[in-house]
Amino acid sequence: MSSMATYQNLLIHGPVEPGNGWHRKKRHLFLFRDYLLISNTRCKNILKIKCVIPLHIVWMDKVEEGDSDAKKSFLLGWPMENFRATFLSLEQKEKWCSLLERNINLTKEKDNQKTLELPIFIKDIQHSPVAVTATSFDTVNDIIKKTLSIIGITDTNVHMPSK
Repeated sequence: MSSMATYQNLLIHGPVEPGNGWHRKKRHLFLFRDYLLISNTRCKNILKIKCVIPLHIVWMDKVEEGDSDAKKSFLLGWPMENFRATFLSLEQKEKWCSLLERNINLTKEKDNQKTLELPIFIKDIQHSPVAVTATSFDTVNDIIKKTLSIIGITDTNVHMPSK
């Protein structure tokens, strides 16, 4: 949460009813550029933070038609949690949906641009370790192919396991 320590403007906030099935609790959402903060509703002007979620791990989906609240709701989730977020009005839901979706995408784009230099140690290779640049999109097979290319072995000489 180190970047949370940097100042971020509050983009939108408001009440929401997160629910899983019949279980609903009133909560208050705060959307910042890189984070979604969930708190209890105001009780004696004190907000208790329930969780702070980095937007790069958040996903959204539409709610299938069914009950009267479906039009005012969308699914919101991240690892280890997901719920149906129901807003007070359709307009509020659309505003939240638009801002959340835009900031989730911006955060994921920024996060996906990060690269990491991996030192790869290879037994019996004179110039070990070999430095391979990895992105968040690279699979293990991608890293192996990059390493093989650097040391001069083509993919055709090596059997790669299928996905």
